[in-house]
Amino acid sequence: MARLLVASIAGGLIVFIWGFVSHEILSIGSMGMHMDKLPGETEIRSTLADHVPESGLYYVPGMDASITDVAASQTEWMERVNSGPVAFLVVQKNGFDGNMAVLMGAEFATSTVAALVASLVLAGLRCSYLCRVAVVGSLGLFAWFSYGASEVIWYGFPNEFGLGGLLDQVIGWTLAGIVMAAIVRPRQAPASA
Repeated sequence: MARLLVASIAGGLIVFIWGFVSHEILSIGSMGMHMDKLPGETEIRSTLADHVPESGLYYVPGMDASITDVAASQTEWMERVNSGPVAFLVVQKNGFDGNMAVLMGAEFATSTVAALVASLVLAGLRCSYLCRVAVVGSLGLFAWFSYGASEVIWYGFPNEFGLGGLLDQVIGWTLAGIVMAAIVRPRQAPASA
């Protein structure tokens, strides 16, 4: 059990540090993101404050609830989606607590929990060191295909953002796997009587 905990903390720390390197130094984790100020941002923020009813996640264009014919509503909505512009908005009406210590602590905690799951998977494997590293790296691939790909497919996130997320996950978890596979070793098969 101690090895699982050590591997979880080590793996979580490696993924956390990789996240910093990926986002802040190499810009892999932020590929396809535009962090520069939008022209007219003051007016956009004012419009959001005045017209968005509550904090939440919004897709623009939204469905027109006044159209009761479902087929007509979907056709009308698809025409607006196809003609653009389209936006995926996270709106926090009262701002967002950007306390870096809190955010980094939460990120480290979630990385460590994910590394605990990877440690549990490693504990059940009886294969070579490289095999175990590949399994942890493939968990990053699994994570991206199970969630990150959907952001590109369904919400129109830029392909570059999707690729950055894929690289971020696979590289981060492969790096974690290099250390975790050395800590969580295969159990010896019980000797046959």
